[in-house]
Amino acid sequence: MANETLFRGLSIRIVAFAIAVLVLSLAGLSYATYDVFDRQAAAELDRKAAAVADLIANRVGRALDLGVPFDQLVGVEEFLGDVIQDQPEFASVTLADAAGREVYRKDRPRPGGGVRVQSWPVTARGVAAGAVLIGVDSEALNERLVGIAFDVGVTLLVSALISLEVLLVLIAVSLTIPVGTLVTLMNKVAGGDFSRRVDDRAQDQVGRLTAAFNAAIERVNREYRAALDRALAAGADAAAWGAELSRRFVFAPAAGAEPFAPQSVLFIRLPLFLFFFGSELPRSFLPILAKDLHAASGPAPAWLAAVPGGSWLAQAYAAIPAEVLVALPLSAYLLGIALFSPMAGRLAAARGSRTLFSIGVVPAVAGYVLTFLADSLPELILWRTVNALGFAFVSIAALDHIAAVTTPTTRAQGMAAYLAAYVSAGVCGTAIGAILADRIGFAPVFLLSAVFTIGSAVLLWIFTPATPHRDAAPAKKASGSMLRLLATPRFLGLLLCAGIPMQVIQSGFLFYYAPLLLQELGNRQAVIGRVLMIYFLLVIVFNEVLARWADGGQRHGKAVAIGLGLSGVAAAAVGLWTNTWAAAGSVAAIGVAWAFSFSAQGALLLRMGEGRLAGVPPAVAIGFYRLAERCGAMVAPVLMSLMITHMGFADTALATGIGIAVCAVLFAVQMAALPLTDSTVPETSR
Repeated sequence: MANETLFRGLSIRIVAFAIAVLVLSLAGLSYATYDVFDRQAAAELDRKAAAVADLIANRVGRALDLGVPFDQLVGVEEFLGDVIQDQPEFASVTLADAAGREVYRKDRPRPGGGVRVQSWPVTARGVAAGAVLIGVDSEALNERLVGIAFDVGVTLLVSALISLEVLLVLIAVSLTIPVGTLVTLMNKVAGGDFSRRVDDRAQDQVGRLTAAFNAAIERVNREYRAALDRALAAGADAAAWGAELSRRFVFAPAAGAEPFAPQSVLFIRLPLFLFFFGSELPRSFLPILAKDLHAASGPAPAWLAAVPGGSWLAQAYAAIPAEVLVALPLSAYLLGIALFSPMAGRLAAARGSRTLFSIGVVPAVAGYVLTFLADSLPELILWRTVNALGFAFVSIAALDHIAAVTTPTTRAQGMAAYLAAYVSAGVCGTAIGAILADRIGFAPVFLLSAVFTIGSAVLLWIFTPATPHRDAAPAKKASGSMLRLLATPRFLGLLLCAGIPMQVIQSGFLFYYAPLLLQELGNRQAVIGRVLMIYFLLVIVFNEVLARWADGGQRHGKAVAIGLGLSGVAAAAVGLWTNTWAAAGSVAAIGVAWAFSFSAQGALLLRMGEGRLAGVPPAVAIGFYRLAERCGAMVAPVLMSLMITHMGFADTALATGIGIAVCAVLFAVQMAALPLTDSTVPETSR
């Protein structure tokens, strides 16, 4: 990764310029569209109110024509209630008689805002018999405009993030890494090493430059061998002469210079982003799909009872409450990732990361295609578990690749690349998946997920050279590996004091507690979504910056401790000031805390596993660590739910904050007391 920093400034300027041009052009187009909507929205709302008023007036007029007195109309209250329910921009709908007295009225509870009342006549037998009065809520119109502006902003963000991911990799592959590799080998040549050539067959300007370098290397080695042959032919002591040269220079063997293939985290970033993007497309509508499939298939699908031993399965399935069944696809997915991660770690140690990534694509694609064909909730649960197998394999393969190509001084930056791909794909995939589901339906989105997943495998083989197997020894029994890891104090301390607490903060507090609290405080769903978006934005902004800071002085332990402490303060603050602004500030603080801790946690785990951690290959240790993290993520929402039920929102936040702060203190004590590896000193003494 040191070579990649050589042209960091140039790469940043190129990417910044391209993103700026893209964002400015999209911003201009979006502003023009928003301006048109802003100017036409009020007029369109007036036309809508007039159409609804005409419908009401016609129905009431027909009843009056039949001789029904105005104050004895049946079902008017329910009818007006349906109108209010279906038209969120209407604050009130009123029917007044010919004297102007309000006879029937329905109002929408509003937090405030101005109401503009318009009136339309009701006629019976050609004579004015009353009026329909509709109060248009100007605040609702403003909220629609704000919502549209937010959607435009999300579109700009998604476009910028996708462009950033693609540009970063393309610039790295075509410019930064090849030129950095060339500089590395030229430095070796300056030191007298002529044994390596650049393994690059590109046809662009950089490719022609590397071809010229390779030709020069081959020419030097050819001249060296020719000189040896001439010395032998002249009867000189060629062996002594060759030995003297070998002390001063390094030449290639007769077979030719050894190709030098660079390794980089960026090689896997775009394939990983594409894979995560496909996996995130169904996130926004998966609970709705589960609910629809459950309603369509009934208490238990017929095929479930038809399988061998399926009668008791069908009975058990029918006994599960609908609310629990709807949550099972997500729970099965998370449980599958947790259970399959250790197996993925052992395969990575034995087969290598690129092979494991390719293997993981197969069940992922199969799961998406079978989900597309699913017509019952049990099928959805089963195929999501198959997806989990693919996700576990690919994520562990990516982490193993990072472990293979990074150094102790670049571990956190490597983990930051993983987190950046995951968070960016989460933001982009969730937003685009929701739009696609609204346009083409739920099922076709899974086929698109399969297409993106296949694309990730194609890009993997295009961009990523094979990494050497760092652990050729056969993987030992899984239970034995886990026991040895749990008996290692530094691994256990990192897991219990940092890994699981941060999962409690993210899955329990951020993704479960915060939305419920914001809803309890009277915020609408759109506001809740915007508040949670703050977390993703801050992770993207601070992730790589803080990773470089942590790598710079081997401050990984400090970064994790700061992240834990900041998370504890953020949660406790909501307990002390339980309002919307405190919740938004807490979400923002957790975003910064996650940027501090996630990459640094991975770097600490890899530093602990340099060589073998408790005799366990690093990839296997990563797999078990991810297993424990996922278990914490599954338990956290249940824990938060129980705490809210028995303690209330404020005390739950305060207790969570205190607990996380205690974990931060314990983790800092561990870092001071225990060395990371057998050959290192405690980090705090550096």
